[in-house]
Amino acid sequence: MPTAPKITDEQFRAAAKRQYARDGEIEIDDQPPAPGVTVSRNEDGDDGAYVLAWVWVDNDSAAGAHENWCSEPDCDGVHDAPNED
Repeated sequence: MPTAPKITDEQFRAAAKRQYARDGEIEIDDQPPAPGVTVSRNEDGDDGAYVLAWVWVDNDSAAGAHENWCSEPDCDGVHDAPNED
């Protein structure tokens, strides 16, 4: 049975750009900051990889982020604002 060709980091970055990139909001660099930094594959041979992306966060969003921060011991971090039905 033939094996699938190895997909390169460049191919994963190109696919991420096609699927997710939005100029000024979500950016994927053409060249990684260091070899192997932008694409992460796991050892289980899953059918894909994680690709490093830059996302834009404006000052107002960052300044308001603490409003939904949960500091309880069993909390996992930021939570959405409660629904007001």
